[in-house]
Amino acid sequence: MVLNPAVLILTNHQDFSSDWVVRLLRRRNVDVLRLNTEMIHSWAWDVDPVRGSWRISQPKRSAELVGLRGVYYRRPERPRVKGLTRSDSNLVVRQWRALLDGLESIRDVRWVSPPHRIDEAESKIRQLSRATELGFAIPETLITNSRAAATEFVARAGSRVVAKGLSAPILGPSRQPAFVFTTEVDRGALEDLGEPDPAPVILQQMVHPKEDVRVTVVGSRVFAATTTSTSVDWRTQDPPASFQPYQLAADLAERCVEMVSSFGIRFGGIDLAIAQDGEAFFLELNPNGEWGWLEHAGLPIAEAIVDELVGG
Repeated sequence: MVLNPAVLILTNHQDFSSDWVVRLLRRRNVDVLRLNTEMIHSWAWDVDPVRGSWRISQPKRSAELVGLRGVYYRRPERPRVKGLTRSDSNLVVRQWRALLDGLESIRDVRWVSPPHRIDEAESKIRQLSRATELGFAIPETLITNSRAAATEFVARAGSRVVAKGLSAPILGPSRQPAFVFTTEVDRGALEDLGEPDPAPVILQQMVHPKEDVRVTVVGSRVFAATTTSTSVDWRTQDPPASFQPYQLAADLAERCVEMVSSFGIRFGGIDLAIAQDGEAFFLELNPNGEWGWLEHAGLPIAEAIVDELVGG
């Protein structure tokens, strides 16, 4: 069987958000191929960059990728190739990433979003700088690995302070990726820091009390939802925080679209903190964030993503 998909989805087996997109594409009779990249090596890839041909195949099916209209670069994971040393595994991962990056050479394809643009937008420092340029309010912020500077910042803040990682994934005890959540700074714990500490951290004045708002931007469409969570980071709440649609001010929605598009991406999840006086503070941008749970809150994000992929 030879497939000629109009849309390619690059993700992983456990990405349930992409299930929404696949179902909607099929309802629209759009041919879609989902590649879960843990097993990307189970496909034989034949690429001729001179002629611009891309063909992948398995024993019972194959696909020609030159007719693509859209690529959803969702959550690709490392290939799980057994029997390799760590150095060989890292080499294999780099080779596959380079090949997937080469898909951008296929002309007239709409990416949600280009991987190199996602990488650029992941930078928390770039995000905060760009948000400032666009007129967002930003909590007082310091990025440091100095115990003295951290102690001074906490004292100067005069209120509660939170700590964040500059990069989301870290290596835990098992050397598996773990997520760094926002946590409140224990002032006494600052004494345990080295001088200088081996790694920098983001310190930020806490907006408290606040209303958490997640703004999902897809192209020029904006979907906002708020949660009743009282946690420092709503992602850590147990049971999970519930969300309801939120009416975002028109000027703030426009600024969110501008924030996402300024990085050359078509999707972004923006976290805002709304203070008691109504001022909206920009916290961070996730250029490839989760959104599936917001479908249950009545926000048609999957439909907007499909529109972006097929040019609707």
